[in-house]
Amino acid sequence: MLTELRHLRDHLAWADDAVLRELAGAGRVRLGAFYARRGLRLFPALLLVVGCVAAYALWFGPESSRARDLGALPYVLGYVGNWYRAVEGFGSLGLLDHTWTLSVEEQFYLLWPLMLLAAWRWRKHLPLIVLALLLLSFALNVIWVVAKAKGTFFLLPTRAWELLIGAALAQVMVFGLPGDHWQRLARRLQPHRNAAAWLGVALIGAALALLDKGKHFPGWWALLPTVGTAMLLAAGPQAWFNRRVLSHKVLVFYGSISYPLYLWHWPLLVFPLLLGWELDAPMRVLVLSASVALAALTLEYIERPLRANAWGPRTATALCAVMLCIGAAGLALQASDGLLARYPKDVQSIAKAEFGFDYGEYRSSRCFLDLEQGPAQFASECAASRGGTLLWGDSHAASLFPGLAAAMPAAAAGAERLQHLSQYTKARCPPLMQPPIGSSRGCAESNAFALRQVAATAPRTVVLGGHWSFYGGAGAESLPLAELRRSVQALQALGVPRIIVMGHLPTWTAPLPRVLLTAWRQSGVVSERSLLALDARAVAADSAVRRALQGTGALFISPIDALCNTAGCLVTQLRNGVAHPMAHDESHLTAAGSDALVQRSRARLFNES
Repeated sequence: MLTELRHLRDHLAWADDAVLRELAGAGRVRLGAFYARRGLRLFPALLLVVGCVAAYALWFGPESSRARDLGALPYVLGYVGNWYRAVEGFGSLGLLDHTWTLSVEEQFYLLWPLMLLAAWRWRKHLPLIVLALLLLSFALNVIWVVAKAKGTFFLLPTRAWELLIGAALAQVMVFGLPGDHWQRLARRLQPHRNAAAWLGVALIGAALALLDKGKHFPGWWALLPTVGTAMLLAAGPQAWFNRRVLSHKVLVFYGSISYPLYLWHWPLLVFPLLLGWELDAPMRVLVLSASVALAALTLEYIERPLRANAWGPRTATALCAVMLCIGAAGLALQASDGLLARYPKDVQSIAKAEFGFDYGEYRSSRCFLDLEQGPAQFASECAASRGGTLLWGDSHAASLFPGLAAAMPAAAAGAERLQHLSQYTKARCPPLMQPPIGSSRGCAESNAFALRQVAATAPRTVVLGGHWSFYGGAGAESLPLAELRRSVQALQALGVPRIIVMGHLPTWTAPLPRVLLTAWRQSGVVSERSLLALDARAVAADSAVRRALQGTGALFISPIDALCNTAGCLVTQLRNGVAHPMAHDESHLTAAGSDALVQRSRARLFNES
């Protein structure tokens, strides 16, 4: 939300004002000069941060995420990162994941001068044209914010209205309000500029207090920060709050470094996590202090000197050429899987396991819904024939699908093998009657849908799985186990003969591919079992689920018992002489890991003697 406020402020303060004044004075716009000025404003700091991220990813970053971080460069530098995020999801741009907002902004700046030029012959009606575009964009945002949540959040057509508010304000400042009636109204409102400013502050404060992950955003909720910011700007520099608070030298300083601060803060916040450090309060203070320092240095020694030089257009052209070169290099490195060829073949599958993780093996977006999808998005292929097995739960349950599908008693190959396996899984949505705090949007509805499918298809076996420790807060004692027992009771009431609850999957404190690569560098060996970086919370949660199910009639299967012993947990599986990691990240099973778990639990899963 704070990024949106910066975008709206910058739009009003710079681009629209410059274009409109040039149009008003000469009746035309020098597009080359406009885009050159825009390039000098944005490219220097962006190239610096992108260069640092690329150097880190290439020489110091984990191999498991190198191709992702380097492959993101052309999307970031081409200002289409928002489209890439909409398709690939969170984390797809790696250390530059936050720059999707910059893509939205720059797509607007690319199109807006062209639109103004096209509409200039009807300039008397320009306010109506802008208002119509604003209302259309806002309407699409409201209509699609639930049904098409990702696209609405990331793409320009449904976010343009926020920038068009700034465009409308800029027109008023350059041309004034159209018509005598509106001008008289503006004069009457001038004495109330302080009230407008305070109302703007109240709206922004309400946004900070009320917005959370459970809200459908942007939608109607985005009116709070955008209208609040617009009112602060419209109140003008004479309003008390703007004159005494926003003009304070500390806030002016942060305003001057807001763009480089925006660029630096996310990579620096993610960096400790990549090193396995806890992002506690002292670390956050240190990271944010470093972000401010780097932003100030970037402004003073990179941005200002380049903007002030006499070779403006040529400098912008040179910066564009550098961006093209870096983007091309990123594509080449992505095509080479982040230079994985440097590693022995038996290690390459480990190095690429994490960045290649897209949940595709889990039937992503079809039978394994993402955070935003609702039960209407379950595909027809998720339902199997009556009397089979039904898989219900979150991403940990979904990770069982590859192994279950391969091991189903039906011996026929291909789709026929899935005739007896239904799957209704959703990210961050445990199979509980009352979804706990931290569950994804639409979880209750998806779970209700799964129960209706149980009633409709009468499966002989229902398998429940969950990332149990994720919903436990401080520890195993706070796990929502009463709700798990209620789920078992609900299935029993529906007449399900066999109810199987999978315990907690083995979990590591860092992505398993990184743990394995670190150990390989030190010893030159890829182990089959290891005790390195195992998360004790998974073991505690597994035991807690076991205890909670006693006396319920449900069958408990412990993945930790199946995969771990005193020598450690299985961390790799050999296939054709190549070691494949058991997990893509800290806990989500690869196809090899899923197969290993199901085969080791087969007798109890399929009631085989």
